[in-house]
Amino acid sequence: LNANKSWFIFNDKVVFLGSDIQTTGDTQPITTIENRKNTDTTQYDVYVNGDKQILNNEEVELKNVHSLLLSSPNNQAMNIGYIFLDKTSLDFLNKTNQGRWKDINASQSDQLHENNFLTFYKTHSKEDTRYAYVMYPNVSNDELAKKEESNKVKILQNNASVQAVYDADEESWGVVLYEDMPFEIDGAITLTKKGVYSIKKKDEYRVSYFNPSDEEYHSDTIETILSQEIVQEATNKDKSTIIRLSIDKDTRKALKDKQKEKEKQAEKDKQKKENQLEKEKRAKRNKNL
Repeated sequence: LNANKSWFIFNDKVVFLGSDIQTTGDTQPITTIENRKNTDTTQYDVYVNGDKQILNNEEVELKNVHSLLLSSPNNQAMNIGYIFLDKTSLDFLNKTNQGRWKDINASQSDQLHENNFLTFYKTHSKEDTRYAYVMYPNVSNDELAKKEESNKVKILQNNASVQAVYDADEESWGVVLYEDMPFEIDGAITLTKKGVYSIKKKDEYRVSYFNPSDEEYHSDTIETILSQEIVQEATNKDKSTIIRLSIDKDTRKALKDKQKEKEKQAEKDKQKKENQLEKEKRAKRNKNL
């Protein structure tokens, strides 16, 4: 199985991205969204798109899913909800599994254990090789519906080269670059080196950077007109380098001017495209006369 998979932890949520999921064999690859042990003390209620489901069958296909909630009637802290950023189809499996710890470790007990599991998974095809969803722990059905309605999570890119997400509520970015390439953040920063980036904006930008294949931070990793200061060097305990990017008055004005220029250019490009389409329509009408 080949795939790019990443997850980004924000204040009250975790965003999961997957791309280029493929296998060389005949078996279709799957992504397991949830595999929850179901006991007498939990007995989860399942809500799909806000509606309670009766899922007694062993295996069911759920189509056009945009939200999923496993709700424990005994303890909301056990609840877990999901919002899918693209409508998707999921398979549900209600199955009792048996096994012994000795089966995976010869020194462990040979006592037989049996548990029931509720499993939700996505089956991929050659045309459907991605996923993007947000996990919210400890939410009710009403709370999950409100989070979906006011969702501020935006997937910036999700492919073989880049996986990037932006949370507007927190003004935070999560980025994984799989190769050295430019990737722009907020019109102010360009990331250039492969690695994992966590970026938070407040009165300044705070960037945490880690590249597992090259643990050093290079001066050209971030290109920006902002002043840079390394506030934490990578250590054996914490492999991340933390960089502060300050925004002074002059820089703020320069960034605003740059953004205005980008907006003007975007408007020009839009108008040019509309004019071209109109020209093609007129040419087609004239041809049919």
